[in-house]
Amino acid sequence: MKITRLLSLLVMSLLVIPSVFAGQPVYATTIVRFISEISQLGNPITMPDIVGSTFKVAVVIENVTDLYGFDISTNWTTNYIRYVSHVFTVPASSFPPPNPPSSYEGALNPPIIKVKDEINEGGIPGSYLGAMSWQCAVSMTPALGQNGNATACVFTFRVVDQPYYYAGPVVATNVTLHFVNVDLATHEALPIPYNAEDLNIQLWPRAALYVDVHADKYSYHIGDTMHVELHIINYGHDTHACFALLIETPSGKTKLTLHAHNKLLPAGLDYDNPSFKTFTLPAIAPGIYIWHAVLLDPSTHKTIVEDAAEWQFS
Repeated sequence: MKITRLLSLLVMSLLVIPSVFAGQPVYATTIVRFISEISQLGNPITMPDIVGSTFKVAVVIENVTDLYGFDISTNWTTNYIRYVSHVFTVPASSFPPPNPPSSYEGALNPPIIKVKDEINEGGIPGSYLGAMSWQCAVSMTPALGQNGNATACVFTFRVVDQPYYYAGPVVATNVTLHFVNVDLATHEALPIPYNAEDLNIQLWPRAALYVDVHADKYSYHIGDTMHVELHIINYGHDTHACFALLIETPSGKTKLTLHAHNKLLPAGLDYDNPSFKTFTLPAIAPGIYIWHAVLLDPSTHKTIVEDAAEWQFS
């Protein structure tokens, strides 16, 4: 059932709002937008794996006068995020501010009628093409129109996928939350002009490659044997990388002990060698030493991923 038919039923029932929810004005002071609790997903420097993490996004109506009903449909980039749950924040009296991540009260003064509250990422029958959420509600006599700012709905999403980073510039992917349709009305059944603003959240890639290095213990003395463990994982597809093993001395100088150029790291690689390098320690300067294991871009020799492990000689 399309919204015009639903509102026609409301008119027949004398519930104030007729089917004037049509057309989309372009220039207005009222803003309908998303507010997210996060400004980006992931981190372009550390590139953590954030698959499985959740975050909230509110749908808000700002700078509105005499709001008496709304019909809002949205969708989002399901390649990377999926719906978990939502709260339809009507009426305003039941949802005092804040409604995180929105600082505003809920929407519509009571009494109200919830006309539609449906989520379906496969599409909602009878709704607008592409709609995944459909929230519609109206106030009823003797309610007053709502003025100011309102929270219409708060969604919780889960990250279900994240691109891998291998080498080169770190580039974000846009995760978009989009308004498929928005209609607002006053108590006189007049359409409220508005601007609707979609939201793009930057999704940063996760590191496809993992490296871990450590010594078999922390403290060493002259004549001790040290086993250096190396663990390398490739979570993504076949790729090439250079490998470097370096030692940082107590004086702060770094020395290269091993370099392997342009090595194939096949998809699914899980290399774990507890004795990748074995040393019998001679008389060396006492202090703190640090192993550095680095995977580098073969063409630029820029670091893709790195790990460090501290140990002490006395």
